[in-house]
Amino acid sequence: MNEQRITGLSLTDELPTAVWFSEGVIHKVETIPASELEDPDLYLAPGLIDNQVNGYKGVDFSSPELSPEKVRQTVGEIWQMGVTTFLPTLITMPEDILLHSLHILAESMEQDDLGLSMPGIHLEGPYISDQPGYRGAHDPAWIRPPDWNEFKRLQSAANGKITQITVAPELPGGIGFIEKCRQNRIIVALGHHAAPSNIIHKAVEAGATVSTHLGNACANMIDRHNNILWAQLANDNLMATIIADGHHLTPDELCVLYKVKGPDNLVIVSDLVTFGGLAPGEYSWNGRTLTVSSEGTVGYKNEQILAGATYALKDGVINMMRFAGCTLEKSIDLASRNPARLNHLYDRGILHAGFRADIIRFRVMAQQLQIAETWVSGKCVFKS
Repeated sequence: MNEQRITGLSLTDELPTAVWFSEGVIHKVETIPASELEDPDLYLAPGLIDNQVNGYKGVDFSSPELSPEKVRQTVGEIWQMGVTTFLPTLITMPEDILLHSLHILAESMEQDDLGLSMPGIHLEGPYISDQPGYRGAHDPAWIRPPDWNEFKRLQSAANGKITQITVAPELPGGIGFIEKCRQNRIIVALGHHAAPSNIIHKAVEAGATVSTHLGNACANMIDRHNNILWAQLANDNLMATIIADGHHLTPDELCVLYKVKGPDNLVIVSDLVTFGGLAPGEYSWNGRTLTVSSEGTVGYKNEQILAGATYALKDGVINMMRFAGCTLEKSIDLASRNPARLNHLYDRGILHAGFRADIIRFRVMAQQLQIAETWVSGKCVFKS
């Protein structure tokens, strides 16, 4: 048994700590003398888990040009940001493009090192609202009502790897579709929808368990009483994912969402897109022009619509500390323990004996979480 040990400060009390692991599994976490620390400024934490990654640095998962090489390139980039697990996310597209991307992702997930970091695929659409505001950057030409026969074709191309789907429950057949997903152990998220309160609650009864990037994909002008927000905030059986990049939601919104949903029912996502990591400027995407601003936002400038994000999940961790008053430990939970529970990944997300050795070492400097090392199942996949 090849036993390994890494050291750092614990998130709970900043005590010097060692994590012992072998064969990819943690078997001991213990407090050690400060003199045994390899670096007195490094923290230890479970690897981050991102529920929504659409692509990065020119790679778009929802593209007919997606290849296994591009998937591997993106996974390597994701590891550098401290993310050890993520759900590659596909958005609303024609069926042939979705079939292609799902096949490529499933093929990549069969490779041992990549499969460790990609336990499933998040399908965000095409079964969403086509109303302006609620559809966000999704092309209305390809939006359609839920179709279980089509979904079975998609799931077959994905080799059963679609584990989460974002839907609009108010669409014809929406509630029945959610029930079928629940019966097939697929996590259902409510997003890009314009459902009234009674339909939202029915969707939860049918099996929906989470809201996709709550507070976004919402019309700018809404009724102050009858809107999509109140019911999703009020329903304790709905977790919520949020984009905490400082642009999709204001500091006050992040603070309120944290207070309402609480530290156990909120999940930070990056919603990274292909333009993340690219220089500011104008880019062509699906026949339309998108602008990446110097502040890091990406969207259709003239329509005031954001089209995903360019900030890493680790930036959201810092922002929740800045804006919502989270401790470092609680903020890390929003990006590790909570998404693990949301996705039924009971082997990761916590630094405890018996859990997978998905570990990051990092320092916090100048309001940044700087990744020093990323370990996936006991293997160091990134070292700065």
